[in-house]
Order: sequence, then C-alpha cells, then structure tokens
Amino acid sequence: MKKEYWLATALLVGMTACSNDETGNAINGEPDAALFTGNIEAAHTRAFDQTWESGDQIGISGTTGGKTYTNIPYNYAGSGDETFTAAGDKIYYQDDQDVTFTAYYPWNASLTGSATISADTWGQADQKKFDFLYAQAEGGKDKKVDFNFTHRMVKLVLTVKAGADMTYADVERAACSLENFLHEGTFDRTTGIATATGEPSGMWVFANNAAAGEEEFNTPTVSENEPESSVSYTLILFPQVFPSTAGNLSFAAETGGNTYSAEIDLSQVPGNDVNELKAGTQYNITVNLNKTGLTVGTSTISPWKEKNHIIDAGM
Repeated sequence: MKKEYWLATALLVGMTACSNDETGNAINGEPDAALFTGNIEAAHTRAFDQTWESGDQIGISGTTGGKTYTNIPYNYAGSGDETFTAAGDKIYYQDDQDVTFTAYYPWNASLTGSATISADTWGQADQKKFDFLYAQAEGGKDKKVDFNFTHRMVKLVLTVKAGADMTYADVERAACSLENFLHEGTFDRTTGIATATGEPSGMWVFANNAAAGEEEFNTPTVSENEPESSVSYTLILFPQVFPSTAGNLSFAAETGGNTYSAEIDLSQVPGNDVNELKAGTQYNITVNLNKTGLTVGTSTISPWKEKNHIIDAGM
C-alpha cells in the first residue's frame, strides 16, 4: 500500500502586513504557504526499511511569480506522524498561477549552485546517501502539490543459498563478490536521472570481507535465514547496460577453501529483455551454491518493478 507523507509549511499571521520587498514571500502583503504531500511509488521504499526516518530530508525547487526556490530542504518531523516541515526558508506562492515543483531525496546541501550529485556505490554501508528518489508535480494557492516519488536507482537483492552438498555454515561465511559493473555515477536533481559513469569494476568483495580481528567494510543490508539455509544481501546500484562486448555481471563466493562463480545475464530475467539493470527496478537474484555447479532458475515480476531470478554457482 502506498504511504502518504505530508509536507506542510506553517501559515504566518501578523498584525500588520509585510511587503514583497520585506519578506520575498507575500502576495498583496499576505503570505500564502505552499502545501506538499509526498508518497513513494511502491512497497519496499528503501534499501533498509519501508518508512521515513527522523532526520530524513527532501529538497524542493520551483518558480512562483518572479521568485525561484532552489533546493529548499524539508525535514521529516519524526514521532511517527509522517509530516515534513521546512528546515529554514518556507515556500510561498507569489501569485495565483500554478507552479511545477520538483523534489528529490536525500537532500544535499551543496546543490544550490549545482544540479548533480556524485556517488560511489562501493560504500554500501552508506546506502542512505545514494538511495535516490525523485518527483515532479504541479500545485497552486488552492491546489496542494501531490508528489509521487519514484525510485531512480536499482535494488539488487542477492540471496545466497546452500545447494547440493552445501550447508548453511558454508553460506553464512562465504566471501561474496561482484565484478564487471559501474559503481560510480551521478544523480541530477532537476531531471531525476541517475547515470553510471567510470570503468567496469574489478572484483568487489561485499560480504565477509574482513581480515581476522578486523571489522567488515562496505557491508550492504544483510538478512539471514537459517531455516532456508540462505543469506540475503541488499545492494543499491546505478542503472546500467552490460554491452555484449563487455561481458555480464559476475558473481563469486569463496567458502570452505573453494570458489563458486557464475555470470548473471540479466536479459534472461523475465520481463527484462535487455542485459541491464533498469532504474526503479528491484532484482531478486537467488544464487544456489552447489558442489557440482551453479545454475540460474526462473523468476517472476512484482511491484517496485521487482524481478526474480535464480542461478546456480559451482566451482
């Protein structure tokens, strides 16, 4: 079910009227605050949970009359009431004309003079910093702005599961890695487009990557399921195409002194057609670790544009 998040600015009421020159926010001396709502397109709204968190911020931009508001931050109020309040300057209508606003998450303070955020998805422990959402909507004095945020990145959920002659312990301690993907990129807050940049990665170990006595690093969200002998890793990546000349996304798991590997051809995922990670899509890939081989199974599609796929990894 979609959840709706209210973003409201408080009406300022004074005993005397202020001029446009004094506030920059008034219509005929009386300020008229914009009212925003924001819902997220589908379930599984985040890499880590399904609700806003205290301290979350979105950035709103738009032009009303002769006044342009750029990257104005609104804060989640917290306490479970699902409202947002202006962090500082509020947005006011300057005339009776409707206005098109854009909004994005998470707010970035450095974007007043720039529209582009750079990010590196190798730091999966900081998923919140690059789990980008975007919305565009119209509003006016008598019409609230209903933002419908959409996911602009890709969610890749890799479930590593014990297959033939393997145990849960084998899966739990497996050092998992991906290779041949673009981990750097940019997000444009004005268009909502996330773009992968740079060169394909070498082997990137994202699970059980710590040396003895050290802490793990770049760790994504982890979900363990001992009854199913599986461990799931949730990754946020940039949308990208894997050209036929450049090879597929590669997965490997090292456990018990052996390495199990497989190539993930995303064009084999039902409904995907092209070998790519599509923006706004959640790919549920199940990897069966088998002593004798690694296979890819069937998949289905469900909301947040989820795509499921099963592969077998062998030595």
